This record gives sequence, structure tokens and C-alpha cells, in this order.
Amino acid sequence: MRKTVIFVSLFFCVAMVGFAQNADFKYYTDYEEGFSGYACAYYVVNVSTEAPDLNERADEIITNLFSSISDGSVEGVSPVTKVTLNNEWLIDTALGEWDGEAGDFFFVVCADSLMATNYIVAFSLCKGEGEFAEKVFSATQEGLGKMILHLEEN
Repeated sequence: MRKTVIFVSLFFCVAMVGFAQNADFKYYTDYEEGFSGYACAYYVVNVSTEAPDLNERADEIITNLFSSISDGSVEGVSPVTKVTLNNEWLIDTALGEWDGEAGDFFFVVCADSLMATNYIVAFSLCKGEGEFAEKVFSATQEGLGKMILHLEEN
């Protein structure tokens, strides 16, 4: 079990480093609702096929994997307990670019502008048919880098 969690953690970290270097933010807007912003979603892994023993306990794993970040031990990163409607819409819209299936794990970053220094970061696990389990954080530019390093170390 521990080896599998370590494998999945390292896989996430490698994917996030690649994501941070190749982030392709896209501008989204909904004039009727007044929502807008930049977001990108990056596919990380399918836990159903890559780590099937973890699939049934996905919510628990997401919580445990990021609990050390949630306690405020990573400077510049803090957990978000309630997401604004705009950020919720951005996360959902960016994830809508993918044809996600149960077990797909995504890393989503949202920003108000391309020059933003603060981001909303969501780790999303597709539970099927558009339903996601998410862990959401607010991060500065420096905090995003520290979050990646912290996850690599743990």
C-alpha cells in the first residue's frame, strides 16, 4: 500500500513539474453569468488503471496525500474551504475540455489574469459522469513551486 501511494505521489509531482513548465492557460468567459478568467487542466493519471487498489479509497487518498499541505506547513499555500462561483465555474469549464472517465486525476490551475501572482489550484478526481472529488488550494507563485517540492519530498 505504501509503495503504491509513493508511486502515485511521485507520478503527481513529475506531472506537476511538467505542467508548470508547459502550462497552456486558456481564457474562458460567460458573459451572461459574468464569469471569466484563465484556467488550464492537466491530466495526471487514471487511478483505476494505473493504481486499481487505490480507486475505491480515492477520497481518503486525496485527503491524506494533501493533508500536510492543508495544515499550513507550506508557505504561500492555504486550503480553500469554499470556492467562489467564478473559480468553481473556471475549474468545471477547464475540466470540461477533457473527456474524463471514472478514476481520471487532474491538476487544474485558475487565475484572474496571465500576470496573476495568486492562483486557485484544484486536484480533481473524476468519479464518473461529470462528478469530481476535489481538494482546492490558494497559492502564490512561490507557493505553487513549494507545493510541488513538498509533494515530491512526501
